[in-house]
Amino acid sequence: MKYREFITELGQGKIASAYLFEGKEDYLKKEALKRLKEKIILPDYEDFNYEKFSGADISVGQIIESASTLPLKEKWRMVVVEEMDKLSQRDQKILADYLNNPVKTTCIVCLVEKLDKRKKLYRSFLKKGKIVSFYSLWNGEITDWIKKRLEKEKKRISPQALFYLKERV
Repeated sequence: MKYREFITELGQGKIASAYLFEGKEDYLKKEALKRLKEKIILPDYEDFNYEKFSGADISVGQIIESASTLPLKEKWRMVVVEEMDKLSQRDQKILADYLNNPVKTTCIVCLVEKLDKRKKLYRSFLKKGKIVSFYSLWNGEITDWIKKRLEKEKKRISPQALFYLKERV
C-alpha cells in the first residue's frame, strides 16, 4: 500500500492493529504517523495510550509489554517502534510471533527504511497487518500533495507558483 492509499483508509476510519512503515521518505512517514495518532489518540490520554521506542535501545520484551497494555478510557493504544530493523534477529522473531496474535486494542507501528521480505517479521506484517511504502512522490503526486497541504493550511497558490515549487522539490 502506498502513502495515499493509507491516508484514504485512515479517512474512512479503517485502522489496522499493525503497520509497517517502510521506505526512504521520512517526512511522509512522520506525517502519516501524526495523522494516525491524531485519529486514534485523544490528547488528554496521550501519556497513557501512546508510547514511542527506538529499536536500537529497547528490548522486544518492553515493546510486547507496552503493546499488551490495555488503553485507558479510549478504544486504542498506540505503540511506535522506530528503527525496528535494529532489533536482533531473535527479537524480530518474537515480535513476529506477537503479530500473529496481537492485542486488538493496540495499534503497533514499526518504522524501517528497508526490511528483508524473506523474513518472518515481514511476512507477519503482510498477513496480519498492513505494509505502507513511503517513497518519493511522482510529479502528479507532488502537485496534488502541495495543493492538499495548502488547502489544509487555508492558503492559495497560483499555477505558476505551484509549478515553481514543484520543480524545487
